[in-house]
Amino acid sequence: TGNPVAQCIENNCSKVFRERGVIDLVTPPDVEVNADCGLPTAIVNWDKPSATDSCDGELTVACVAAHDSGLEPLQKTAKELLESSGGEFPQGTSFFRCEATNSCHDTAVTVWTVRVSDQHGLHVEVELAGGMNPGMFWRAIDFQLYDNLCSDPTKICEVLTFGGPFNFSRHARGWLKVDKGNYLCISAKDRLHTLRSCAVIECVDNDWSATFKGDAVLGGNGLVGGNLDCWKAGGNGNIIDVLDAGVYLGIIARGDQAELFHDPHTSCGQAGPDGDINADGATDSADYSFILENFLRASKICCGCPGASVDVAITSITIKELRRRGFPELAAADINGDGVLDTEDMALYMEGHLPVIQVKSQKRLGSTR
Repeated sequence: TGNPVAQCIENNCSKVFRERGVIDLVTPPDVEVNADCGLPTAIVNWDKPSATDSCDGELTVACVAAHDSGLEPLQKTAKELLESSGGEFPQGTSFFRCEATNSCHDTAVTVWTVRVSDQHGLHVEVELAGGMNPGMFWRAIDFQLYDNLCSDPTKICEVLTFGGPFNFSRHARGWLKVDKGNYLCISAKDRLHTLRSCAVIECVDNDWSATFKGDAVLGGNGLVGGNLDCWKAGGNGNIIDVLDAGVYLGIIARGDQAELFHDPHTSCGQAGPDGDINADGATDSADYSFILENFLRASKICCGCPGASVDVAITSITIKELRRRGFPELAAADINGDGVLDTEDMALYMEGHLPVIQVKSQKRLGSTR
């Protein structure tokens, strides 16, 4: 302790005289993990705690354990996990405290935790089918995960990076966190631009994994572009038809530069419409080609649920019905002015006829009318 000690003459001391030892107590680090896919728990293992003293050598380590729930069964589980060097941990936080004491009655104490979240990891790979911008852009993708047939799905939206130095062109990879569940299948869509697609979900290295890629015509499940009315109630959100053509033509008719030209990126919850299907920063004929190429294609029925039917295609709809559905702006797409939006208007646009330009009236200053 720093006080002077008289020199001890050999054979005239009550005890052996030496320096105080230094205790090295080795315990696992804090661990924070997601629940393993398909389980509400996680498997965590470690090397048993150990301690040595610079004078005494190996020391006995005494440990106690507890779980943050305070429930006795889980407290017992935490203690068993400590004694067996790990294993299956319940959701929540398990606390561990270990100590070792040397012959000089010095004690070293270490506390660590194992925290298991109520979420799972999800790795996804998504391809946007067709003539997309080969560069890098960001798109919000909505996912729905099902744990049994026809159940209410777990929903999550994630902004994914497509292209760029870490991805193939038109492809994106992402690692997400989702609420725990015993999932069987998953769906994905860009609610501003694509139909819904489905994938089998698999458990790989304790994370869920799903892939959406390949041309649907050839049996793939990449996301098919051209669906522009899914974002709004009243749209025909699971099939590409004249409503989608009407949304595109309505954007062209308005001539709003903010709608026609903007960055290609989208965010979760973003309101539509957004006619830039191919993510090149402009709404133009390249985007209209997606609607023509995929006309009358429908979303996939996911997870084998009989009730998950798709919408019935609309190839002709009156302007009155469009207004009732909440799409009055689509009246501009009635190029021939017959009061009906149909495939004839689509053909006229392809022949070079433009939709009616709608100019907002402006009130003159000082007007008495």
